[in-house]
Amino acid sequence: MVPQAEIVADRFHLIRLVTFALERVRKVEQNLLCNVSRTFKANKRVLTKRFESLTDKEFTKLMDMFHYSPRLHRAYTLKQSFSHVLKFKDKENIQWAIDQWLSLVEASELPEFQSLLKTFTFWRTEIINALTLPYSNGFTEGCNNKIKVLKRCSFGLQNFERFRNRILFINAKKGHATTMSHVLSKSA
Repeated sequence: MVPQAEIVADRFHLIRLVTFALERVRKVEQNLLCNVSRTFKANKRVLTKRFESLTDKEFTKLMDMFHYSPRLHRAYTLKQSFSHVLKFKDKENIQWAIDQWLSLVEASELPEFQSLLKTFTFWRTEIINALTLPYSNGFTEGCNNKIKVLKRCSFGLQNFERFRNRILFINAKKGHATTMSHVLSKSA
């Protein structure tokens, strides 16, 4: 056990939680507004794009969706305001920004976002650590994903040494072979 260890939430998963909540709102609105559901389905990628990166055509599509659904507009605004929370780097400002964002979530009265209140309250310390500390488990998750994909493609490879060498080969292309060989030598 490491007593001074800090538990850090994964930034990718934080962003994904907010994006999934927006997607749930979009799906509900798509099902409710049958006459324009095609607009919601065809333009769902526009909702995930940063507002600053939208082209004129995408902006028009976004405004069209907001015209039909004020709920979707509120959800999109919450997603965009969360991206501003991620820009802060010091602990005090992050705590303030998260509190402000959570009050916006609560005021929005969107049931799809309400679960985020509970998550962000329960994991507050870990989320703040994720936004202030430079650590992430993204590299490890990426390596694990590559190994799982290889395992599925191998369909029950019988020789562990070949499997191990294949993992090292996949990661050697990116220059991570030394890290992976160290990890695999400990597991063998």
